[in-house]
Order: sequence, then structure tokens, then C-alpha cells
Amino acid sequence: MFLNCLVALEKVTAPSFFQFKDRRYLSIMAESVSNNTGKKLVRIDVSSDTVCPWCFVGKRNLDKAIAASKDRFDFEIKWHPFFLNPSAPKEGVNKLDFYREKFGSRAEGILARMTEIFKGLGLEYNLSGLT
Repeated sequence: MFLNCLVALEKVTAPSFFQFKDRRYLSIMAESVSNNTGKKLVRIDVSSDTVCPWCFVGKRNLDKAIAASKDRFDFEIKWHPFFLNPSAPKEGVNKLDFYREKFGSRAEGILARMTEIFKGLGLEYNLSGLT
């Protein structure tokens, strides 16, 4: 999940919900925006692949950040498609086979980490079925 955020802040550090450990997927730009509610407006452009589990996790974390900050900020979110594997067959592929082929010996560690992350969200990470 890639985020391009136009954050309406004036000489203030970004709110804590933008303090991600892994900044590979985040870029933040500031812009002053006024609105009728008196709150700062945060515009967020999200590019996401709907079959990507990390994008799902990012969406859940974004939802939490918005819920925790809605008293101080108004949010405008625009969603854009991003295809991690644009050449994937339309009928889908077996998820577990795909991970093993794509990540090789790292696949089991990645799957264990995803299982842990999803469990922390109160969800089950299930690789059955097709992408």
C-alpha cells in the first residue's frame, strides 16, 4: 500500500499516526487546507492491490489512525488501483503455490509473519483458495 498524504499542518511535526517504522511505503507532503469544520484536512491518496495482504494490513492501520484522529482532523481519501502482478491470470492462482514460487526459501518465514500480524488484528490469515 502506497500513501501520498497532503497533510494540513503548519510547522508541526507529523501526527504520531504517520510515524511508520518502514518508510518505503510512505511519502508525506504538507499543504494548508481550510475547511468549514475548523479541523485540519488530511488528503490521502492510497494505491493498493486488493489481493495483497500487506495492503489489507495497511488499510486496517489507516482506519485505526483515522478513528484515533477524527476529532482533530478531517480526512479525504482517494483510492487508486496498483497491480503487484499485472500479468497474473484472471482466473487466479493458488495463493500458497504463488508465495512459495515467488519467495522461495523465505516463503515460510513470510507466511509465519503474516499469520502473526493478522492474529494481532484479530483475524485469521488463510492462504486457501486463489488470488
